[in-house]
Amino acid sequence: MHQKVTAVLSLIILIVTLLTTAIEPVVAVTWSEQLGELPTYETLDVFPSITQIANGTIYIVWSREVKSDPKIFYMISSDRGDTWSEEMNLTDKYDEYKDTNPSITQTTNGTIWVAWSSNRPPPAPPPEPDFSIDAFPKDITIPQGGSDNSTIIITSLENFSEPVNLSIIMKPDNVTTTLDPDQITPPPNGTANSTLTTLVEPTATPGNYRLVVMGESGRKKHLVDLALEITESSALGHESISSPISQAEPESPEKDSLYYKTSHDGGTTWSNAVQLEPTSTSNDRSPSIIQDMNGTLWIAWGSDRGGNQEILYKNSSDGGSSWSEAQFLTTHPEPDRSPSITQTMDGRIWVTWSSYRTGYSEIFYKTYNGTSWSNATQLTNSTYIDTSPSILQTFDETIWVFWSSCEDQTTAKADIFYKYSSDNGANWSNRIQFTTHPSEDTWPSTTQTRDLKIWVVWTSNRTGNYDLFYKTSLAGDITGPTDEPDGVVDDYDLTFVCNAYGDSEGDPSWNESEVADITGPESPPASRRFPPDGVIDIYDLATVCKSYGTT
Repeated sequence: MHQKVTAVLSLIILIVTLLTTAIEPVVAVTWSEQLGELPTYETLDVFPSITQIANGTIYIVWSREVKSDPKIFYMISSDRGDTWSEEMNLTDKYDEYKDTNPSITQTTNGTIWVAWSSNRPPPAPPPEPDFSIDAFPKDITIPQGGSDNSTIIITSLENFSEPVNLSIIMKPDNVTTTLDPDQITPPPNGTANSTLTTLVEPTATPGNYRLVVMGESGRKKHLVDLALEITESSALGHESISSPISQAEPESPEKDSLYYKTSHDGGTTWSNAVQLEPTSTSNDRSPSIIQDMNGTLWIAWGSDRGGNQEILYKNSSDGGSSWSEAQFLTTHPEPDRSPSITQTMDGRIWVTWSSYRTGYSEIFYKTYNGTSWSNATQLTNSTYIDTSPSILQTFDETIWVFWSSCEDQTTAKADIFYKYSSDNGANWSNRIQFTTHPSEDTWPSTTQTRDLKIWVVWTSNRTGNYDLFYKTSLAGDITGPTDEPDGVVDDYDLTFVCNAYGDSEGDPSWNESEVADITGPESPPASRRFPPDGVIDIYDLATVCKSYGTT
């Protein structure tokens, strides 16, 4: 038995370390008794998504009903969930469209992404270079045998600077017109003029007529109308002829499409909404977005574009500037819905979703190894209705899947369950019940924060309204009076770590002390993971002390 560091000395080292460094260290096997609740309103708060960004701020985004139309809101906590900001609106609060099913992630360059589905009209495309045509004066009066001039004005729009050919496409009989010049090029965002001379022959019939001048440049064509009155004398007075042009307002699409916003300054400002998938005759819903270790963005979602509910995905290797074509992940005749996507430490991409392919709604998953996708694997197997999965891998390489399960969809009774795998999906635990309330608990979302807590946030109607609730794991609860975790981080855990302090992998006592190897120093920034490091040291002691007293 090698020499041990005393608890007092360890605590002194810990205090100094915590004051001088930000140790943000594993998966606990017990859950806090404390139930967190975000602000409650007499409205519908559903579909939460949670993440922690690089500076430690926790984001929860969700869909809230505002005047019968759901919109995307978010809240943040900078103190590990002790306090929360006011709720903030991400999408326009009072526009008459529906924004729902948000998903949030942060990329390695610091950009925060929020993707969601919406039936909003697609954003207007950026304006192209073009020109306009006008005339002054537009109303001219010419007696028989007389003439007059009007100025044709070409104006550049959006830096247009191409030649414009001018021509007369409508005029009355016995009237002669000339354009000087008949081709002009406006400077970018400037104007250029041509003189229209109109000569009325003595034999022309008096009356009100139209002159129409066309400007043409490539495929761009624009017209201007002039009103011409031919008189027998120099009498003025004529009826102007108007030619109003009406533009139909674009119709809002009836189907849901995918949109996203980004923030490059930690959520202080957000981009405009960008449409990810072209609006079509199908519904695209429930997106889930991540960035993999190589910097590639992945997004998976549910769609009925194939005539059936399927899971699709696409990716971007240039930070969202361009995206691959949408690919079908599933092609089963039974509905597949509500995907959740993540990447595990072995590099594989995982997508889990709910499917009716067995006759019941069960949870399935596929993995991608960089070359091909695996076959679909069934994770749950019961007569319960299992839906809305959320998947993550924690820093100790355990894979977790949380989902909502109810015995009978005609009732409002649903609970959150989970399974975990400690061997990269080769074997899975039994299903474990996470919530036990008689009301409905559904739509879970999960993440692990840098203090090693697993967060699960979900929607529940236990207050009479649909509101957001969350619980966390107990980081540091490694033992208790019976040598098993006991639901509290206390002297048992602190004593165990202090007694094991200095042990490392390969030591004779490692089999007993390994459970205290909770975490280690931060690994490369691209992964932002804090895995166990094979030694019981200050990082493990810090984890227990930071959670000391929590239940």
